[in-house]
Amino acid sequence: VGCLSPVILIGSCVAIITATHEEPTSVKASSSDIVEVHSYSGTKHAEVKVDLTHMASAGDMPVSAAMVLDGAGKVIKAGATDVQPEVETVTFWFTGPLVDPYGKESRSKVLQFTVKTADLRLIDYEKVTPQGLLELVDDVGFGGPAGRRAAEEYCEKNASTNRLFCLKVMR
Repeated sequence: VGCLSPVILIGSCVAIITATHEEPTSVKASSSDIVEVHSYSGTKHAEVKVDLTHMASAGDMPVSAAMVLDGAGKVIKAGATDVQPEVETVTFWFTGPLVDPYGKESRSKVLQFTVKTADLRLIDYEKVTPQGLLELVDDVGFGGPAGRRAAEEYCEKNASTNRLFCLKVMR
């Protein structure tokens, strides 16, 4: 009885921890950086607005964006409640911190990815790193020179591992 009590106690704790950690069911809940999700069944398109807050440097912006894409993709694959099943493309708009020549900080749109939902639904997320998802990006856009510089800085170091993504950045 004395040996069985700790086993029951540990088992109960594991069950409680497992039960309280539920996977997100919406794209918005997949990352604290996601601000808005709009899904349009008529155009078969969705838009995700992301405010990147976890970056060490500008060159980390594509990595941070890829991590958001990873979380959102997993939820889309599982049947996200905020993206209709008929949606074929998703555009992710990323905002990030900018500092002007006078030292004033602001937040602005800096980077945009468009991805096919069919690709997101096919990925084996256990075998692909978040940065590997950058290769699936159909279109890369920039809200200004800061986003382009951040993506170019990333590609200077990672062009061999993200060849397709970096080719789109350099166009």
